[in-house]
Amino acid sequence: MKLHATVLFLLMTTLLCACNDNRDSWADNYQMAFMDMMTNGSGQTYKAVNDEGETLSVINPIGGLTNDTTYRFIVVFVREGNSIRLSSYSHTISGKPFKMEEGETAITDPVTVQSIWKTSNYINATFLIQKKTEQHVMGFIDKGVTTNNQGTRIARIQLYHDNSNDAEAFTATAYASLPLWAYRDRLERGRDSVYFIVNTTDSLAIYPFLY
Repeated sequence: MKLHATVLFLLMTTLLCACNDNRDSWADNYQMAFMDMMTNGSGQTYKAVNDEGETLSVINPIGGLTNDTTYRFIVVFVREGNSIRLSSYSHTISGKPFKMEEGETAITDPVTVQSIWKTSNYINATFLIQKKTEQHVMGFIDKGVTTNNQGTRIARIQLYHDNSNDAEAFTATAYASLPLWAYRDRLERGRDSVYFIVNTTDSLAIYPFLY
């Protein structure tokens, strides 16, 4: 399977797309999580892998996607044994980090960091942005890997955010999953580090994580 990895994610909406199946009896059992979701030859999601490494079947699949591809979604769901029933879902910013071309300027319009944490294969984050009508473009900039005096390596990755000079009318939510698997050939687990750099509304913040 090929991995669905768009370098820049076009932020179209802050609302989760609702699935058709919606039963009131689920109310107490809703969960929300980031998941990798795989499509079959018909472009429908047939299984999901959560950040704990569990593989789950999808009872009510998302359709109209690219065949035999892995997508990264944040989903609201109900767990039914080894399966999940989706209530709503949204794409995440999850493309592989890219290098800026020579002469290009990185656009890092500020965001508010609501939450950020590391799992085995991703650094997940929830950002708040100010917007009105314009589309925002977000992604991850690969700023290179360096080796320090102790011989360990540090990958520096910065959030790319172009707000298209949007007006600040309301607060929207953007979900991001920085793919750590993209650095498996350059970093060693348990030894090297990842510095995730985010231009926030207060300052330039650096979030260090052990790879």
